[in-house]
Amino acid sequence: GGLAMGPGLPFDYSASTAEFRLEKLYNDSGMQQGRHDLKDFPVWAHYFKMIQTAHLPELVEQGKIKAGILLGLNTMMWPQTPMYQEAVKNLEFSVVIDYYLRPWNEDLIDMILPAAMCYERMAPFAVFGRKIFLREPVVKPLGQAREDWQILLEIGCALGFADQCYNGSVEAALEDMLAKTDLGITLADLRANPEGYEVPGGSKDSKKYETGGLRKDKQPGFNTPTGKIEFVSEILKQYNFEGLPVYEEPVHSPISTPEEAKEYPLVLNSGSRVPFYTHSKLRELPWLNQFMPEPVVRLHPKDAETRGIFSNDEVRLFNQNGEITVKAEVTNLVLPGVIDVFHGWHRADINLLTTRDFDPITGFPPFRSGLCQVELSGKGRLVSTKTKE
Repeated sequence: GGLAMGPGLPFDYSASTAEFRLEKLYNDSGMQQGRHDLKDFPVWAHYFKMIQTAHLPELVEQGKIKAGILLGLNTMMWPQTPMYQEAVKNLEFSVVIDYYLRPWNEDLIDMILPAAMCYERMAPFAVFGRKIFLREPVVKPLGQAREDWQILLEIGCALGFADQCYNGSVEAALEDMLAKTDLGITLADLRANPEGYEVPGGSKDSKKYETGGLRKDKQPGFNTPTGKIEFVSEILKQYNFEGLPVYEEPVHSPISTPEEAKEYPLVLNSGSRVPFYTHSKLRELPWLNQFMPEPVVRLHPKDAETRGIFSNDEVRLFNQNGEITVKAEVTNLVLPGVIDVFHGWHRADINLLTTRDFDPITGFPPFRSGLCQVELSGKGRLVSTKTKE
């Protein structure tokens, strides 16, 4: 029984490597101690090099963040969206790299750089198990569009780091990344195997914990401070949190705020996904929008019946923080007392209703909890199915 964990390749979830990301320089230079999120979200800062932006409005107001190069900016990803839009607008200088012009983002910034689409770019690699794929562009970028890596490398060159930024060459950057993995492969190897290059070696070593295969320092044990499987997290204890999981009721819920729940009795979930959208990405494509042409709220049949709501009715979804208008979908895919809204619609920004009650460990807001109410808007009944599903 159990899982046989074979040794993987030295790439992370973004198909990069620790050496390519200059992690040693980051650690040796003390950059970690200068992070603006270190005090508020120490566990997040421990695990992730990227800053937690939950407190962006405060950081901009205090002058701690003054400029930004923003890749794929989506101001609707934060709770109480207008606060973050104002913060981006108040930056001394801001650049957005994006596929499309989106007024709710780009109207706030100083410069827009068009990004190459997936079939127009080379980086990053695609890595699955021990197989590496090179993304050879199949068409040239339109107009002045360039791939993200190209833009960032050229900015680095302009700042005086031409040698470190491969003189702006994406191909040279990828070649160097491969060379530093010690896998003994090159871009030529990947090009010769467009179906994916299977890196030789590997074994289904079921005792990697004994041979050092689970830790960066190559020492026996698991990738934890103690080297053991931890039921009590030493990392959480290090930052003065309970080492064992502790349930805490959401800040706004029928239990923690029963008086508020009398006015807003439905639990708000905005964290679910649909297979044809990635957050707000590519909402501009008509052939994707045919599957969900309008923003939707899912209600259980019991909740719909008590409110006189049918599928395709236009409804108001609101709480004390904000309000949006969406179409109803009556379904037993959600529990009674819970509603489900897909996020990412600029004309129905669900995060207008989300509070800024940030989890102290992750820094994330309550995307899957909160309270709201749903009622008929008085419009749209002509397209109603008139039958509860």
